Order: sequence, then structure tokens, then C-alpha cells
Amino acid sequence: MAKWLRKTFQFIDKYFLFLILGIYLLFTLPALLDSNHFLYNLEPYPDGLLYALSGKNFWLGRGLKLIFPFGELTNWVPPVYSLALGLGAFIFSIPASFYVTNVIINLLTITVFFWILNTTTKKSTTRDIGMIALLSHFIFFWLPSSPLTENISLLFFVTMIASFFIKDWKKYLLLSFSILGLLFTRYSIFPLIIGGIIVPLFIFFKKLSPKKKIIISLLSLGLFILALWFLSLKNIYLLGFSKVILSNTSPWFGTRFITSHLMIYLKMILFSKGLFLWMNIGLTNFIFFGLFLTSLFVLFKKRMWQKFWILSILFIAQLPLQLVFYVADARYLIYSIPLIILGVSWLIDALPKKKKLLIALTILGIILQLFLQRTFVRQVLADNLLGRSTAWQYEAVEHFNSVLKDEDLLVTALPPFLVDIYQTSEYRVAPLSYNQEFMNKKQYLWGNDLNYEQLTDTYTQWLVEGKKVYISNAYITHHKDVIKDYETIKEVFSLELVSEGCSNACDIYKLELLKNE
Repeated sequence: MAKWLRKTFQFIDKYFLFLILGIYLLFTLPALLDSNHFLYNLEPYPDGLLYALSGKNFWLGRGLKLIFPFGELTNWVPPVYSLALGLGAFIFSIPASFYVTNVIINLLTITVFFWILNTTTKKSTTRDIGMIALLSHFIFFWLPSSPLTENISLLFFVTMIASFFIKDWKKYLLLSFSILGLLFTRYSIFPLIIGGIIVPLFIFFKKLSPKKKIIISLLSLGLFILALWFLSLKNIYLLGFSKVILSNTSPWFGTRFITSHLMIYLKMILFSKGLFLWMNIGLTNFIFFGLFLTSLFVLFKKRMWQKFWILSILFIAQLPLQLVFYVADARYLIYSIPLIILGVSWLIDALPKKKKLLIALTILGIILQLFLQRTFVRQVLADNLLGRSTAWQYEAVEHFNSVLKDEDLLVTALPPFLVDIYQTSEYRVAPLSYNQEFMNKKQYLWGNDLNYEQLTDTYTQWLVEGKKVYISNAYITHHKDVIKDYETIKEVFSLELVSEGCSNACDIYKLELLKNE
């Protein structure tokens, strides 16, 4: 029996990566079997629509933009993630293609992280416990269901870390690739990119020959200038931006946010409390973070400079921009998770005499993480494995399809591009509110024949012309001002219930003029 167990453990140890990847697929791919999974919403808006839809148009030769029968919108977000999802849509040709692409990207991220642990730790036990600790953060199982840049930026981030442990010239090629990938994926991680440029200077610069020092200096300077140039294309200039932050005149950036954001982010890291988008799941817990801080002390004391500089510089590099940004969101510090788990793993590796104690603490951290996020863990498992997720916006469009006919007009707060990709008949949508997505940015996409200053005048004109005009309450609760605009329409027109849907969350009403009109 003991021999059988030993062989089993040896087999698991040998193929541990495949086991981890298999578990990841087991917890993610079943979501594709659920025709009403949250992933079909393509949230959050508008970025989710831009990333998930514009790339496909690019590969079809239509340009990197969103296209609607009555208008189009040029993609204003960095292009790399859009192009990746677009290529996936072109290959897989299913509505949920972005989900498949995200799963593949996350499998690559897990594989690269495994390679880092396998390369930088002496014992497979340390490597394996580190992998389990990483995936105890269930956000990694949720990420594919949303077209968020974090899916691909995490891959570039761990690849950047991996480049520091490659021995030959390939590390500079991989580092450049990773930094450029991050640069063209998300503007807000610019400080992290700078950190990625600084790390190798601290690690390798002193050991290089004069010729290589010149090459690395020029390469680093070139990457920095390229980053500045790319930001300038978006009218972002560091000097002017710094003045805005220090002056506290901008509603979006300012030093006035630093104190409150430090407290919020500390709760996210210590107690897994704080918003990740709309979910109160935070980041990690005090056991993992305590071990991470201990690892910095031990690595410094043992003069393990390569690992010390990677952890300290990259962790600190996340903070400057996020502390002065008006929103504190856990997604902006998601790169902390792989850094913290690397710190925990390297601590176990650096203190072999304390290995049993540290592994016990790590297991305790895993249990605590699952406990603190138990509601979220149950939600992810129920959504992906049991089909209990509901894509309310997608379900609303399906309801529209079952009720409305060609030439009908529908007033709705749903983004027009979302309706368009699931629409099965030729009804036309019009905006419900001045505060809904795209309208609130004065992006008029619904046609040139609408009076965007007085939407009710347009609806009235359509009714006078004898057209059939409908309105839905779908998605009005995402913004309080949209609800107010909906209530205003109810005062101006008479609404006749035509069809109930989505548990009354996407009812359809026929719009009619009031009798005195």
C-alpha cells in the first residue's frame, strides 16, 4: 500500500502542471454549456464591448472599431487585447469566442507561473504548494467570463518576471516583448512597465561588460521613450500629468485620494474585503501578505538580490498611479497576487529548516483565502458547473427577439452594440436616457434622424407618423439617473404592457401618446 501511494504521489508530482491545467479547464469550460451564462453580457461596459467586438472587425478588414447599422465607434482602448480576442472570434466563430480565448490565455499564464516556480525553487513540494496557493484566489477562475485586459496583462506580467530567470540573450527579447505587450494593453500600468525596466538594471547591470551595459542602457532608454511617445499619442504627458495630480484640480486624479486608498487597498490585501469591479472580494489575506513581507526581509538578509528586487520593485510600482486615481478597485492591484505567492514560495525555499512550519502557514493561508471568499467561490462554482448564472442583458435581448418584429422601434438603455450581436429581427433600437452608456459621452450612434437633445420629441414624431414604438425597463437600474429618465418618459407617454420578461426586469411596453395630445 505504501509503495502504491508513493508511486501515486510521484506520478502526481511529475504531471502536476497537467493536473492543475486540467482542474482549471474543469472549473471553466463547463460555462460554455450554459446558454444563459453571465459571460454573454460582455460586461463591463463599454470596455467589454470594445475588447470583445472591435478586434473581430479588424480581422475582417473593417478596422479596429465597433460597427452598428446606424453608427460606428473607433476603438479608444489599447489594441493588443482587442486583437487577441478578435483573432479568437475569427478562429472559433461562436458568440462566446472571447471566453475560449481568455481560458487559453489564462492557461498560458498558469504555465508560465509554474515554470517560474519550477526554475526558482529547489523542491517540487514548494512549487506545488505555490501553485495551489495561486489558484486558491478564485478570481482566476472568474476572469475568463469577462472581457477584461487583466486576462492578457497577467500573462505579459508573469512572462516579464520569467524573463529575469532566463540565462542567455533571450531574456532581453522576452523582456522587451512583455513590456511592449503591457504598454499596448493598458495605459494605467505604465508605472509597472517602468518597474519592469528598472528590475534588470538592479539585477544584471553590475555584472555586464561595458559593451553590454551600453546596449542595455540604450534598450531601456528606447523602451522608455517609446512608452512616452505612445502615451503622447493619447495626449498624456508626464510633466503635465504630474502637475494635475499635485494641484488636485482634476476630479479623476489627485494626492487627496492617497490616504483613503491606502486604507482600502490594505483591507483588500489583509482581509479580502473591497470591490473588484462590482464584487466585494478584495485580493488576498493577512497570512499570505505576512509571509510575503517576511520573504522580503529574508531575501534581503540572505542577499538574494534577484528575487528581492523583483518582488519589492514590482510590488511598489503598482501603487503610485492607483493611489492618486479616484477609484480604488482590486483589479488594479491584481498583479499583487502572483507577486505575493512568489514571495511565499521563495520564503519556503530560502528557509529549509523552517519548511514544515512555512508550508503549514501557507496551507492555513489557502484555507483562510477560501473561507474569506466563500460566497464568491460558491458563486463561481455554481455559475460555471451548475448553470446557475444569469446573463440578464443577453436574456433581455432574447426577449426582444421573441416579441418585436421588423420595422418596430425599441427604446432601451442597453448598449446598441450588445443588442446588435444577438438581434435576430430587424427592429431598431433608440436610446432611453442621456445618462446611459455612449450617450453620456456624447457618442451618438443610433442614427442621424434622432433629436439627441430632446429624445422625447423624436419618440413623439415617430408616434405621429404611425410607427410602432416600444420601450423596455431592461438595464435601467445600472444608474440612478437612467431610472429618473425612464420615469420621465412614463410621465410624457402612455405605456401599455405588451410582454413580461426576465422576472419583470426586461418588460416591454408599447409607447403611446397621451390622450390629450
